[in-house]
Amino acid sequence: LLGAGRTKKEDTMKIGKAIRWGIAICLFPLTLPAQNIDIARQYQQEVGIQGLLYRGKLEKSYALGYANSPYYPTEYTTGKLTYRGLVYQDIPLLLNIEYKYLVMQSPDRKYSIILSPEAVPRATIGAWDYVYLGPEDHAPYQDYYIAVYESPEWSIYKQFYISNINKQYEGSRMYLDFSIKERVYLKKDGRWTTISSRNDFIKHFRQYRTQLVDYCKKNRLRPGDKREEDWRKLAQYCNELTKDKE
Repeated sequence: LLGAGRTKKEDTMKIGKAIRWGIAICLFPLTLPAQNIDIARQYQQEVGIQGLLYRGKLEKSYALGYANSPYYPTEYTTGKLTYRGLVYQDIPLLLNIEYKYLVMQSPDRKYSIILSPEAVPRATIGAWDYVYLGPEDHAPYQDYYIAVYESPEWSIYKQFYISNINKQYEGSRMYLDFSIKERVYLKKDGRWTTISSRNDFIKHFRQYRTQLVDYCKKNRLRPGDKREEDWRKLAQYCNELTKDKE
């Protein structure tokens, strides 16, 4: 997606300038000199289709600051997404757990841009896919879920949520403290069931109980909070057992 004859650094600088001028046009459309508006439009034309990705709303920062981050991951992490049929690689992304949307960092690292779930229903952050699910998917909450394991027959999804927001004080300064929790779901036969342990999962595959328990012991798997990889390995092995039976 780099412009012809330009380096990635040059493109990044042009995109950043286009963002700044675009914001100025939105905020002060009647006060910008015509020459400056022409410059902004020129940058948009040079950036081309890639510039469309950076036209979302700017996220407002947390004015009070926070002691425990409402984002996951807690820092921008490289990912990829598809927008209007184009795949964008190496995009710094975060999930805002409180407001249930993805946030993208602008190329000049000065702005955080909100990505609409309708425009970006699926993205990869780090090693995991995040998928936006709602009523049409029979999901319990309209939110982004980590796709721990997906198959046509059944899937495992993980959701982050905020159970409580407390206030902390450091001298005269106040911070927000977000209590982050997680839920793991098994989606099977059109139903979503909360699972929190190996035994919760095995209840839905009783015919393979012995094999699944042995596999967990052998590979020291302990599916639970913050154990996405263990959930994935258990699910993959269970799928192999069901396929072998077919």
